[in-house]
Amino acid sequence: MKKVFTMMMIAAVLVTGLMLTSCNVGGPSGELIEGLGYFSSREEIINRIDAYAAMYNNNNGNWFSNLFRSKSIVDEALDMAPEATMGGSNDAADSYTRTNTQVEGIDEGDIIKADENNIYVLSQAGFYIVEANDGELQKSAEIKLENYVPQEMYVEGNQLILIGGVYNPNKEYPMYDIAIEPACCWYPYTDQTDIRIYDISDNTAPILSRQITLSGNYNTSRLTNGTLYYVINYNFYYGEKDTYIPKISDSAVEGGAEKEIAPSDINFFDGIPNYNYMITGKISLSDTSSSLLKAYLGIGGTIYVSANNIYAISEDYSNRVTTDGNSSTYDSSKKTSTRIVRIALEDLQYTGKGNVEGQIKDRYSLDEYDGYLRVATTTSYYDNEFRQYSNVFVLDGELNTIATITDIAPGESIYSVRFRETEGTLVTFKQVDPLFKLDFTDPLHPTISKGLKKDGVSMYLHYIDGTDYIIGLGRDTEENQWGGVTWKGLEVVLFDNSGEEAEIINTVYIGNACSYTEALYNPKAILYDQNLNIFAFAAESWIYSNDGTYSQNAQGYYVFGIEDGRLVQRAMLTDIDEAIQYNDWYSYYNYNFSYIKRGARIGNYLYTISDRYVTSYALADFAETDKLKLAEFQITENGINIGAAVAK
Repeated sequence: MKKVFTMMMIAAVLVTGLMLTSCNVGGPSGELIEGLGYFSSREEIINRIDAYAAMYNNNNGNWFSNLFRSKSIVDEALDMAPEATMGGSNDAADSYTRTNTQVEGIDEGDIIKADENNIYVLSQAGFYIVEANDGELQKSAEIKLENYVPQEMYVEGNQLILIGGVYNPNKEYPMYDIAIEPACCWYPYTDQTDIRIYDISDNTAPILSRQITLSGNYNTSRLTNGTLYYVINYNFYYGEKDTYIPKISDSAVEGGAEKEIAPSDINFFDGIPNYNYMITGKISLSDTSSSLLKAYLGIGGTIYVSANNIYAISEDYSNRVTTDGNSSTYDSSKKTSTRIVRIALEDLQYTGKGNVEGQIKDRYSLDEYDGYLRVATTTSYYDNEFRQYSNVFVLDGELNTIATITDIAPGESIYSVRFRETEGTLVTFKQVDPLFKLDFTDPLHPTISKGLKKDGVSMYLHYIDGTDYIIGLGRDTEENQWGGVTWKGLEVVLFDNSGEEAEIINTVYIGNACSYTEALYNPKAILYDQNLNIFAFAAESWIYSNDGTYSQNAQGYYVFGIEDGRLVQRAMLTDIDEAIQYNDWYSYYNYNFSYIKRGARIGNYLYTISDRYVTSYALADFAETDKLKLAEFQITENGINIGAAVAK
């Protein structure tokens, strides 16, 4: 099946893969790196972008120039859309839990952090430091920032890192000093990323020590060995040459004066379009003036970070697109493919590029172990009818494919995947959930089991360290009268992975079809504390009534554990006292500010966090110990007013 592009389809294809020929260029030290180009001046960058545009203008009736010369065509969609945004176990000596991360030893930013004595909170009302002393809560400090949308944070020793976006207020909407998520039905569009580092030696008076602002939207970051690594996506518009090169300001350099990124810090690639950048940077927290930055013209996408590398993963459309000089044609009978670009953490230099068939689901589809990269994808294409199957690839140190398992579960797609050293677990789904075991003991000859089939589907998989247990979090399903499946409630499944096939030990269900948890797509929303037998997340529970309607009956923090070899629900904690009844717009937002988003454990107490409250519970019996109101929210017909909470 072939389809002629619409203008927006062409734009999407160009972002991910039409070809542009150029020679191999020597790097800064004179070496030749295949497919990688370097710039020596600002003019070279502009000329390259103009040459690229001219080639497609000549072939395609000037549509490229018209599409990207004017912001109006693209901005309307971008301004209305929310930005995209992604565990290690705890040592026995730890007195608090950490963020549930993909790679052990590499921290990820989140909206809450904790240490031995404090909880750090990003909410719609602002940033807070809350002292937690054996369940007793006291607000120590707060930070309010003008026109700032914080997205994630870190705490490393006596340093706090806030990462967010800068936006320009619009008088049509109510304004907030600080906002962590969409509020009052709108989302503040940001086109700059702002990184702020604070000294919190005195947790009652944070002091701003460094501020770095860059062009573009925040993608992701990591913190390891006292160094912050960040990734930012920057898009520009053809014809507006002052936007072709991203800008940076750093309070530690030249007094924070804004300037363009130096051409010597920008690379481009053969075969990858060049009107967007991926900006990578690293900041040492032990040296307040140090930083390293590299910008790569033409790449971006999903980011996976291993102990040594950053991998940028994007769909490659180049094999599906042909141009005859007048129009571009998209051939969906050809199989999808994925481009993988590798950047070294040590110096942020490009070290290789690979390509595999199919598309990944998310960053958990990749894993680097013992010098090999394992990648799980789903292939889809049309051959008289829609066809689909999944694959697992093993790539060597040069990103060449050295082993493949293909044609996995024809007709289905990957819903979750997880790797642990020489093993892996893969879940595909269409009507039932086959859970496959992967064995990479011999990386040149990986194997896959026949698969455990069950109703429902696991969208996140979590290995329990030192055991053969896996916890799967996903949705329950049932077959419907049309031969398909109907989504039901949430399910938490305990698997025994010790045999040739995984076996289900037991399943715990939450609510019905409309039930929801952020943890389905963001594992950082899960609190995992193996030492204290906690696997927990916030969720909304909905029920089906006899009159054929769904209604929300609860929202709270669900705490699970393994007891006598079975998964059990240990508690459900909520900050909403009355039954939830959405009578109008006002009640919806009033409840929403009390919805628990995260949890943290410090010592023998569990703490739940919402925009409105921090609440503490004794782990011995989950009895409430204390409750602190962070902010007061007043919902009126004119919007949402956020004020200071009344002191306890």
